Amino acid sequence: MYWHVPGNVRTLQRNLKTRKKRAGMYVASRRKIIRKKNKALHVNFGWDNKDKPLFGYFDRVYYTDEAHYNVTGFKQAPRVLREEGTREEPQNIAQQHDQEPEWAIHMYSYANYYEKGPLNFYSENDKDNDLLPTPKAPSKPRRRKNESDESLQQRVLNWEANKPPEVELEIKGAHITQAYYTKHLLPTYIKAIQEARKRDSSLDWYLQEDNDPSHGTRSTGNVAWVEKLKNWILTIEHPAQSPDLNPIEGLWNILLQRVEQRILHGNARLKPGDELEEEWDGSKQHLKKILQQEWDKIPMEEVRARIMEMPWRCREMVRSGGLACKSKLW
Repeated sequence: MYWHVPGNVRTLQRNLKTRKKRAGMYVASRRKIIRKKNKALHVNFGWDNKDKPLFGYFDRVYYTDEAHYNVTGFKQAPRVLREEGTREEPQNIAQQHDQEPEWAIHMYSYANYYEKGPLNFYSENDKDNDLLPTPKAPSKPRRRKNESDESLQQRVLNWEANKPPEVELEIKGAHITQAYYTKHLLPTYIKAIQEARKRDSSLDWYLQEDNDPSHGTRSTGNVAWVEKLKNWILTIEHPAQSPDLNPIEGLWNILLQRVEQRILHGNARLKPGDELEEEWDGSKQHLKKILQQEWDKIPMEEVRARIMEMPWRCREMVRSGGLACKSKLW
């Protein structure tokens, strides 16, 4: 025996299966592969923040994010009643539906230990945003004859701010330009921090964004960076491939699960005595209303519970060498 435990294999198997927490062969939980460079960034983030307090640091961070929802592509296949060995028969196969781009709903919000922002939407049809499908990006500006360094730098910054994002075949993210983010989304986050300063000007308040190109976190001097500087916004560096270090990701999980259950099961999922809800009428506009309703129902206790995990998550980054961490919450 590998562990040098006395007894034969059959005895061990029987004991493991009959205990309260049964041991057996289960499907392994999957995680995305984190690149070596990003693992190092995760560990550095953990070392920098593992000893910082919940009250006095993590409770002063405004965690922000953009997400999307597409009702045409549910993740979980329905369960079917069938006999053993009939899995591949036509009546027992569920059709896998592709996500239709016109049904993608893009949304954004923020979360802090003391408040949860409203759920807002931004549209792929806005005239000043280059979303799917995107045109070919103009070539990077080159120096003109007798052009000064300042003029060339300004033209390069304008080119970067309005450059269409790279498009993937599957809609996975925000797909917004830096200029659009700065004009339409960033003001919401800045206003929330300014209101927090009004409540208590003696404290520092921080903004956390991921490294999406639209956020302007990969360089300095760009339009998003300048807007944050103008408003005295303190930012927290967020390592790449780290949704497990942003508590609002846990709130997205709650929201999408509850919306999916409401769409699939309606009032049938409610407990006796619960107030009946309006059934989805099949329109995109009503779906946005449902998303907002379910977002508003998430209590601050669930928000705080996820933020309270941040010190542990930072320590876990150090312990695991930068691997993704998972808890019961997210």
